[in-house]
Amino acid sequence: MEHQPALERVTPRLAEDAERSPAEVLAIVSESFLGAGGTSGALFGLWFGRLAKGSAEPWASAELARVVVDATAAVQRLGGAQVGHKTMVDAMVPATAALDESRDLPWRAAVAAAAVAAAEGAASTEQIVAVRGRASYIGERARGVIDPGALAVAWFFAAADEVAA
Repeated sequence: MEHQPALERVTPRLAEDAERSPAEVLAIVSESFLGAGGTSGALFGLWFGRLAKGSAEPWASAELARVVVDATAAVQRLGGAQVGHKTMVDAMVPATAALDESRDLPWRAAVAAAAVAAAEGAASTEQIVAVRGRASYIGERARGVIDPGALAVAWFFAAADEVAA
């Protein structure tokens, strides 16, 4: 069986029908990550799956915050990572906090705050030694490298911010 990255699995499925709610799109992304294998595939699959439990209608800031809080908590429960462990959680938690604090703001402002927080969280992983995840296997050699999972989360929120603009 040929390995296909998760997001490459998403594109053809989304091309089938352009009329999808955010929850439907996120469910497809979740399934694609779960099918990709590996620990990050399972964790991203879980995260996107929990995000997919949001309303079928376009989301207000409070709804977005609710599903991201739930999704991030699920990843932390399953993976056991905390901020400072040099994992995707280093970007998820600050983005989640920014969204939670922005519940009463317009959607665009909430997403922009989450994008900034996720980028800062990802950048914070560069100079730390990993405690969890694959990078923990190589110790000091991971210092100086941004955690790929945290970077992917930051890109997700940056893309959402770009679309919202």
